Amino acid sequence: MRWHRLDEMCDASCCMPGKVQQGLVISLQSEQTPNFLELQVETILNEIKGLLELLGDGDTKDVKRVFKGGWDLQPKNSTDLASWYDLHPLNGALDFDHGKFSEDNLKKVTMEDIRSLFMSHVHPASTVRSKLSIHLISQNPTQIKGVSDDAVAAFNSLLEQHKSQLDFDAPQACEDAKRVLGANPTLSEFSRYWSSILDE
Repeated sequence: MRWHRLDEMCDASCCMPGKVQQGLVISLQSEQTPNFLELQVETILNEIKGLLELLGDGDTKDVKRVFKGGWDLQPKNSTDLASWYDLHPLNGALDFDHGKFSEDNLKKVTMEDIRSLFMSHVHPASTVRSKLSIHLISQNPTQIKGVSDDAVAAFNSLLEQHKSQLDFDAPQACEDAKRVLGANPTLSEFSRYWSSILDE
């Protein structure tokens, strides 16, 4: 799964090359601080919780269809096979377990089972969840990207050209933005402000 949030990019995937590693890996790339990113991850998990609460057993049919016949190691060529085996020692999983399971077992999985597993092992409210957070921070000085006066003027000009298609007063909105953002806003601040205006 992938999320895009202005200046952030987030990927979530299961990491199970063998029985040594089982769980959910969330990778988030951003210029924000570690504390802020931790809060963003929890926000994303809360959004997933809300989505799971809306889904029923009928919504899992498409997912289960992918694994029809069971999940087995069926490489298309020797390169795929070699890559699969390389994945295990590189991740410290030396059992080479490829997660084969019965299709009959998969049919028994319900949305309530999925919600229960998510709440007990993934959601921040879990009392038994284990989490490891690793933050890599560049040692180079952060180069904050600002929005130049010319860029702001060009953006305002575009709003003026398309004001008939907007449901707000473009000139007034530009004046409000200038007052709120001040001089030389960062790219993140500028994008966040106008995204909130244009999404309304």
